[in-house]
Amino acid sequence: MSVKTSNYSNKKKAAPVPPRSGRHSAPPARLKGTKDIVPEEWRYWRLAVEKAMQLARIYDFDRLETPLLEPLSLFERSFGKQSEVVQKQLYSFVDRDNEKVALRSHLKAPLARAVMEHTLVDETKFAKLCMLGPVFRYDRVQSGLARQHTQWSLDVVGNPSPIADALIIMIGYNFFKELQLDVRVDINSLGDAECRSAYLAKLTEFYKEQTKKLKLPADVKKQLLKHPLEGLLSTDERIMEINEEAPAIVDFLSEEAKNHFFAIIEHLDAFGVPYNLNARLFGGADYFGRTVFEFVAPEEEGRKEIVLGSGGRYDSLFAKLFNQPISAVGFAIGLERTVSRIRSLELPLQESGADIYLAQLGDGPRQKALAMFEELRKAGFKVSQGFLHAALKHQLEEAQRMNVRYTLILGQKELMDGTIIIRDMESGAQEVVDAKKIIHELEKRLTSGK
Repeated sequence: MSVKTSNYSNKKKAAPVPPRSGRHSAPPARLKGTKDIVPEEWRYWRLAVEKAMQLARIYDFDRLETPLLEPLSLFERSFGKQSEVVQKQLYSFVDRDNEKVALRSHLKAPLARAVMEHTLVDETKFAKLCMLGPVFRYDRVQSGLARQHTQWSLDVVGNPSPIADALIIMIGYNFFKELQLDVRVDINSLGDAECRSAYLAKLTEFYKEQTKKLKLPADVKKQLLKHPLEGLLSTDERIMEINEEAPAIVDFLSEEAKNHFFAIIEHLDAFGVPYNLNARLFGGADYFGRTVFEFVAPEEEGRKEIVLGSGGRYDSLFAKLFNQPISAVGFAIGLERTVSRIRSLELPLQESGADIYLAQLGDGPRQKALAMFEELRKAGFKVSQGFLHAALKHQLEEAQRMNVRYTLILGQKELMDGTIIIRDMESGAQEVVDAKKIIHELEKRLTSGK
C-alpha cells in the first residue's frame, strides 16, 4: 500500500512580509562630516562672505572659479602619491570613462593648474586672484572643520616681491579685525631649499645627541630622527622639554631669504599689523618655502585657541607641477571656523542690505506697493519689502531686525488719499507725505541723515 504524501507542511507558514512603505522607512540623513547652513546661521555667513568679497574688490583681486573635480594626478604630483593627503584625505574614484578623478581638497593646486592652462601670468604680468568655495577631505571630523568645508583664498601669482607677502597677510588680518575677531598673526620663514636642508641636518644631529641622554622608547627615537620637524611640534612633555634648546630655522637662512623675510616684517610694521615670530611654524605642505603664517584666534573666555586660516609662499608648487619656478603667495581661510567664532561672541547682529523697507496692509495697497517697490529699486534705492506678510506688525518687526533707516507704510486710507507714511525706525516718528513725491522725500532724508 502506497502512502500519498501531502503537499502541505506541518509547519505554519510565515506571514507574508508587507512591502516596505516609504512612509515607514527612515528618511535619508546628511552624510557624516557635512552640514546644512540654515537661514538663521546664514545671516552670520553673509557677514563673512560679504566682507571677504568686499576686501577682494577693494584690493583689486579678480575672481577665479575652478571645478570641484580635478584629475587625481594633480594632487598626487602636488603632495606625493604616498602622502597622507592623497592616501587618507582625498575623495577619489575612477569615473565611467575610466579616468582617475578627485574632489578638490585644497585650492592652491587647482589655482596653479588654472593659471598655467589659461596663461594668467607671464614675464610681463602677474595675477591677483580670489577664490571662494567648498573643498573636500575625508578625514577625522575636527571641530569646525567638516569633510566638506568652505575656503576663501587670496593669492598673488607671478610677483616675488616681499610686499606681496605683506599685503596678503594685512588683508587677512583686516578681514578678521573688521569682523570683530581677535587674531594673532604667527609668522616664520622656511628659507630656500638649501636653508632647509642645512637646518634639517642640524636638527637631526640635535635630536640624536639629546635622545642619547633620555630614556625614550626605540620607536620614538626612530621617529624623531626620521621626521625631525614633527618632533618640534610634538606634545610629548619629554620632547617638548628638549625642544626648548632646539635650533631655530631663522638662524640658517641665506642672506637673500633673510632679507626677504625682514622686508616683510618691515612692511607689516608700516601697515600696523601685529605679529608673532613663531620658530615652530612650518606650514602644512611640502611646497611651502620662505614665508609661512597663520591667523590664530587666541584662547579666551572658555574658547579654545584655534587656527582660522593659514598661508605662505608656494613657488615650488609650480615647479612640482609644471617644472617652472613661478612666484606665488596666498592664504586660505576656513569660513566654517570663522563663522563659528563670530557666533561664539554673541554680538548683537544688525545687518541690512537696505535703507528702506516697504510695508503694506491690504490687497489694494499691496498691488500699489509692488509698483512702488520697482520704482524705488530702479531709482537706485536699497529697498526691501514685506509682500508675503499680511500683518503690519510682522512687517515692522522684520524692518526693525533688518536695521533699515526708514519704513514706508501704505494702507487703504493712504491708497485713497494718494499719500504714504514715512516712519523713522530710530526715533519712531512718522510723517504723511504725497506718494508722488516719495523719491524726492527719501533722497532728502537719506542725504541729510534726518
